Amino acid sequence: MELGEYERAIADFDNALRIDPDSAAAYYNRGAAYSGILEFKKAIIDLDTAISLDPKLAQAYAKRASVYHLLGKYRQAIDDSNHGIHLNPDLAFAYFIRGAAVFHEFEDHKRAIADYDTAIRLDPGLEEAYFSRAAVYHKLGEYERVIADSEAAIRLDPNFAEAFYLRGIARLETGDPQGAEQDVRRARELGFNP
Repeated sequence: MELGEYERAIADFDNALRIDPDSAAAYYNRGAAYSGILEFKKAIIDLDTAISLDPKLAQAYAKRASVYHLLGKYRQAIDDSNHGIHLNPDLAFAYFIRGAAVFHEFEDHKRAIADYDTAIRLDPGLEEAYFSRAAVYHKLGEYERVIADSEAAIRLDPNFAEAFYLRGIARLETGDPQGAEQDVRRARELGFNP
């Protein structure tokens, strides 16, 4: 989404909340839109309200977990992800966020990979999960797996600059300097500047 689209969405949810001020879904969606424009404080307030209105709204916990993750509050992200998973064991995004938070807070590669595996099994179109798993494999020096997961992310999003860059680094490590150069060049063309 572009900035203007988020702002229009926020305005639409403002209108919806004027009509129904107790709509957990409207608070959730407006909170998600605030998150999209990096207005994290407003996002947390709306997601808190959505959860207070509907404590079983699993995706609100997962979205709040993602905001906490972006804020570097990894333990809170893990707690909210766990709550979302408890409410909906098929919520791929919650596993993805928990994997990221576990990786950043504890550098627990095994648990992070397990969560990314589950997220991908539940939602094979979640390109960020492939990329994040590739990043963990990179830390472990498993470059063929980095390449495979980066390629999966690129297939899902052909403009995923960071995935091109990560694949380029892995290609260099596996003895493919030409492929590495092509990937790094493509990442830069897409606006990634390490």
